[in-house]
Amino acid sequence: MFYLFLFILLIIIIPKHTKVEKEASHLFIDMYKIPVKKVKNPVKQVFLIEKYFNIKGFHSYQITTLWIIFGSIIGGAVLALLGIAIGTSINNPTLLGTLFFLGLFILIVGVIYSWIRIFRMHSKIRPQSWIRLFNYVDPELDTQFMQEKKWQKFLLLTLIENKN
Repeated sequence: MFYLFLFILLIIIIPKHTKVEKEASHLFIDMYKIPVKKVKNPVKQVFLIEKYFNIKGFHSYQITTLWIIFGSIIGGAVLALLGIAIGTSINNPTLLGTLFFLGLFILIVGVIYSWIRIFRMHSKIRPQSWIRLFNYVDPELDTQFMQEKKWQKFLLLTLIENKN
């Protein structure tokens, strides 16, 4: 229950996508004439553009994070249930407690590590993916603005300035 509560809390407080980033991704597609389908979700849009240019970035980090979350849930649950099953069958409370709390520890560490990776994904990996795309498509473009806190607005402004 605690794990589910923390995961729901994580989903509520992670950085959200902005309309500005969606507009910027669509402008990027139009400006550089990239033949990919336009979607509303900017993360999926970046994935489609990365896939078109065969650049590994945001999506591979996302898949790795999902595997870590899945592994911690399954590993922790299996250890906790194994501890309960073995501990009760051979009537050994020490083994039951050890395996159960080891499984619980893996679940909690998995939640914390998932939080770190998901926050990093939305604060660092998304701008880095855009920088890779810009370096691939337009190497002369200055990408220092991507280090700013409001990088989505600067991204849109830069694309509008360079459109002309």
